[in-house]
Amino acid sequence: MKFIADLHIHSRFSRATSRTLTPESLSLWGQKKGIKVIGTGDFTHPEWVRELKEKFTETEKGLFSLKPEYEREIEGEIPSSCVSKTLFIKSSVSKFNLQISFISFSTIWLFKIPLFI
Repeated sequence: MKFIADLHIHSRFSRATSRTLTPESLSLWGQKKGIKVIGTGDFTHPEWVRELKEKFTETEKGLFSLKPEYEREIEGEIPSSCVSKTLFIKSSVSKFNLQISFISFSTIWLFKIPLFI
């Protein structure tokens, strides 16, 4: 299976980024651009971690999507030809439980450190 992934996205809590970088806007623009997997960054910022916990639901082990109530907020903005499920990978370094794993998506190998184990 081949797909487009962007594995290094910052949140609005990073320097020199847009204040509109929310999980909803990342999903919206991911769908418009055909991106199927988005890797979230800024995993050490407590507000970003809180927002991800609030707005994501685990779809598969290690892969997340927006909860339905947040998907509904953006569904009218997505052209019908672009509607698809955008998945997210959350990465983090835990002070107490560092786990490193490799996961394979077709010919792409991703290095990730899981956030919620």
